[in-house]
Amino acid sequence: MGACGCVCNSSLTEQKAVKGRGHGTSTVEKHHQINIKHLSVHKFYDLGDKIGQGSYGTVYRATQRASGKECAVKCLQTRFKTQSRRCNREVAVMRSIDHPNVVKLMESFQDRRCTYLVVELCKGGQLLSHCMTEGKPFSEQKTALVLQQILRGTLYLHTHSIVHRDLKPDNLLFSSDAPASDNAVKIIDFGLARKFAVGDKLKTMVGSPVYVAPEVLNGKGYDSKVDIWSLGATAYVLACGHLPFRGHTTQSVLDKVAEGRVSFWPPHWKKASAQTKLFVSSLLCRDPESRPTAAQALSHAWLASQASPEAASLPCGVVANLRKFGSQDAFFKAVLHIVAGLLDDAEVGALRSAFVALDADGDGRLSPRELREGIRLSGFELSEEELRKTLEGMDVNGNGAVEYTEFLAAAVDRSKCQGEGLCRYAFDVLDWDGDGEISPQDVKCALHHRNLSGALGAEFQAIAESMPVDRARSLNLDDFTALLCR
Repeated sequence: MGACGCVCNSSLTEQKAVKGRGHGTSTVEKHHQINIKHLSVHKFYDLGDKIGQGSYGTVYRATQRASGKECAVKCLQTRFKTQSRRCNREVAVMRSIDHPNVVKLMESFQDRRCTYLVVELCKGGQLLSHCMTEGKPFSEQKTALVLQQILRGTLYLHTHSIVHRDLKPDNLLFSSDAPASDNAVKIIDFGLARKFAVGDKLKTMVGSPVYVAPEVLNGKGYDSKVDIWSLGATAYVLACGHLPFRGHTTQSVLDKVAEGRVSFWPPHWKKASAQTKLFVSSLLCRDPESRPTAAQALSHAWLASQASPEAASLPCGVVANLRKFGSQDAFFKAVLHIVAGLLDDAEVGALRSAFVALDADGDGRLSPRELREGIRLSGFELSEEELRKTLEGMDVNGNGAVEYTEFLAAAVDRSKCQGEGLCRYAFDVLDWDGDGEISPQDVKCALHHRNLSGALGAEFQAIAESMPVDRARSLNLDDFTALLCR
C-alpha cells in the first residue's frame, strides 16, 4: 500500500488478536452529519490500479479529470450504520487536519453503497521501503530527521485533541521519490483515530501488534500517550532494523508488548550511539505518566543534535504576496485557500520548508512572533500595525494563528493557481451540487468541508456580496477563471 495517501486499517480487531472490546468513548466523540458531496466520484476522477486493501475499504490510484493531477481515492463501504458511523468519524477527523506532515483530504463523495475519500498521493512509498532499498537501517541523522517530522505531525494531532491509535511504519509514507533526508513524511490512515478531551480515557482495544501500547491491552484506559509508544516502536525499527517485540504467534507478540520490557540486544544495536538508545527507550517507557509528550520528545537533546533546524526565512517575493493577500476580499481569499489545498508538495516544496522552519515550537501553525521573525530574517521590517494587518489577512479561520494552508494561500505565486486544469479542478471542488455554477451556498458547503465555515460565519454575507456576478449570484467557469487570473 506504499503509494497511497491513505491506507486501510490493520488493527488488532482485524487480526483477531483481541479477546474483547472496551466500551469507553470520548466525551467529545459524537455522531453528527458530515458534509460530503452526494455526487458520483467517477464524474470527476478516473480510478486506476488498486494500491491498498484492508477490511474496511480499498484504495485506488486516481487522476483528477480536469487537471490531470494524480491522487488516491479510498473507497469505504457504508451500507450499514456501523460502517457509516466509522466513515463519518474518519472524515470529521481528516477535515479538521491541516499540517505538512499529515495526509491531506481534498474531497469526499458518497453514493448509496460507499464513501470515497480523495487524498493526496504519496509517491515515495512506506517508510521501511527506503530502509529495504538501502539494505541497512537509517543513519542516526536520517532517523532523527524522519522522527522529527512524525513527531511534529503527532504534536499537531494531540494539540487538536486527536489520537491516531495506529501509528506504525505502514501508516507513514514519503511524499516523493526523493532521498529520505530530503523528503516529507506523511501520517496516513485515520480510520482508528478519535477526538478526545483532556482527562478522557479510551478503552477500545485497537492498534497493531508490535506497535500497540501496553496500556491499550490491559483494559484500564489510555490516552494520547499511546501514539508516543507506537513512535518508539517505529524508532526502534528505524534505528536498528529489527522489531522490538517478536514471537511465533500474534498472541505471543501481544503478551510481550503487555509486559512492556524492551531489550536492546547488543548485536542489533552495536552501531547505535548511547544517546539514540536513550531517546528510543524514553518513548518506550511502560508507564504512560513517565512517557514524554510529543512536545517533550521534540525537544530531546539527541533529536536536536541530529536534526538541525533550517533558517527561518521566507523565499524571495513571499513577503509581498503575504501583504497583498491581506487586502483581498473574503471570496477571493476563500477561493485561494481551496486552490492552495489542491497543490502538491512538488509545487509548494519551498513554501512547505519555509513554514516548517518558521514554526519554531513545532505546533503546526505560525504565531505572530514566529511570522515576525521570518519576515525580519527575510530582510523586511514591518511595523506592529503592518504585521497585525498581514496576520489578520492571512488568518482565514480566525483562530489567531496561521495554519499551513492559510500560509500557502497567502504566500504562493499566483501563477501556480491560474493554470486551466487547476482552475477547473478548483471550480469542481467549489461547485458543491454539480450544477455547473458556483453559488454562495456552494462556497459555504465547500468551506464547511474544510472547517472554515464557523470562523468565516460573519463573512459569508461579505463573500456573497463580493462575488462579481449577476443577480443570481452564481459563477460559471469563465467567471471563476477570470476571477483567479485577475
